[in-house]
Amino acid sequence: MVLYGVQKPSTLRFCLAVKEEMMPERQIPDTPYQPQDIPGYTPPAVPPMATQRQRTTRALGAILMVFGLGWLGIALHENTRPPQDSVATESVSTSSLLAQTYPTQNLMLDISNGTVDVSTWDRSETQIEIVYEGGAPEDYDLRQEARGDTLEIHGGPKPYLPISGDRQLSYHITIPKSGSVNIRNTVGDISVADVDGPVTIAISTGTISASNLGGKLSASTTNGDIHVEGLQGSLVAQSTNGSISLTDSHSRDVQASTVTGDIDIEGASGKIALQNTNGSIAVHDAQESSLSLNTVNGDITFDGALATSAKHTLNTVSGSVDMRIPENSDLVLHADTSSGAISIGDGIELQRREENPASVSGTLGKGGAELQISTVTGDIQVQGE
Repeated sequence: MVLYGVQKPSTLRFCLAVKEEMMPERQIPDTPYQPQDIPGYTPPAVPPMATQRQRTTRALGAILMVFGLGWLGIALHENTRPPQDSVATESVSTSSLLAQTYPTQNLMLDISNGTVDVSTWDRSETQIEIVYEGGAPEDYDLRQEARGDTLEIHGGPKPYLPISGDRQLSYHITIPKSGSVNIRNTVGDISVADVDGPVTIAISTGTISASNLGGKLSASTTNGDIHVEGLQGSLVAQSTNGSISLTDSHSRDVQASTVTGDIDIEGASGKIALQNTNGSIAVHDAQESSLSLNTVNGDITFDGALATSAKHTLNTVSGSVDMRIPENSDLVLHADTSSGAISIGDGIELQRREENPASVSGTLGKGGAELQISTVTGDIQVQGE
């Protein structure tokens, strides 16, 4: 045996020569090795959705780039546009769109956006001032025309891109005290004061406020409250999502309804018909009134005098009823509850009284008017004053 460490040089050179002859030098190809060079290799199939997804991504990127450049151009145009002259017919501030006086008595507004404030004066003419907020005068489309005794105003802000910002109008109008008002609006609060003629207001979103009106008021809104103060004429009020209140009034005949919201009436007389679904009903200081008060989820509160020879109903499903009437009232009472207590105050002396755990009935005074009170879940309390 020959150990590697003690081999002679001649013998070592011989062994290396034999090794090189038996194992020739490996040839390295000029081009990089590719998987397809392997015999029998089949490249994997590319899913068609991957290609489609790449194309969709590129297309969306191009669309967003076009819109971005377009909006940037609009913004630069808005910032570099020279200021426009006001179209007002009189000398007014730079934010005034129109200021003019017309020989009319009545007002009719049919607008799409803006707040409205209507007041009165002793003159026999109508004065209007319309102020814009946002944009320029040419961003609004208003048409006004005097037809006989009525001034008609139509229009509102033109359609705009979101980058242009908000557009809003404010209407400040003064009419003769004896005039009438008819307003239709989409979005915006309405305020009317000191008008003796009939007033009609209908809006989709906004609050209606009316004070010291001498004639009939018809007010309706889908999303908003209705506040009325000092009304002399009758009231018809309707809201879907909002409360209705009438205070310090001498109104005769009140009709009010809402789906979600409270109804609060003070000082009314005549026929009072109130209805809601989710909310309470309160009538205070009523004068010779005929009642129809109905709610589903809410309490009912009443104090005042009832009209004779009339039928009065107070109904709730889930809520209590608290009623205060003059001790010398003449009526026939029927009160019933499915789950609750019935309490008749000391000042109410019922004749021919009949009662059980769920109902009480009897005659107060001479009878005549019929008072029906009912609830499913809640208490009933009737007291004298």
